[in-house]
Amino acid sequence: MTTNNYAYYGNDVVDKLRFIQMAKAVGFTLSEIKEVIDAWYEKQFTKKAKLEVLNLKLKQIDEKMKELKTMKKQIALCKYNIENDVV
Repeated sequence: MTTNNYAYYGNDVVDKLRFIQMAKAVGFTLSEIKEVIDAWYEKQFTKKAKLEVLNLKLKQIDEKMKELKTMKKQIALCKYNIENDVV
C-alpha cells in the first residue's frame, strides 16, 4: 500500500487476473480455474498438459451444445403442438 491507499500489483498478479477473466469468459468455472491457475503459471504444466485442459473444456462445450440442441428441438415441438392444437 502507498500513502494514497492504492494497492499496486506486479505483472504476475495482473497476468493471473487476465487469465481468470479469459477463462471465465470461455466457460471455465471458478473451481476449474482454481485447480489449474498456479500450476499453469508456475510452469508445472507442460504445453501438452495445457492443451489437454483446453481440449477437455472443448469436449465439455460440445456435449453441452448437444444437450442444448436437444432441448431446443423439444421446445420447438412443444410450441408446434400448442400452435396446432395437437393433444
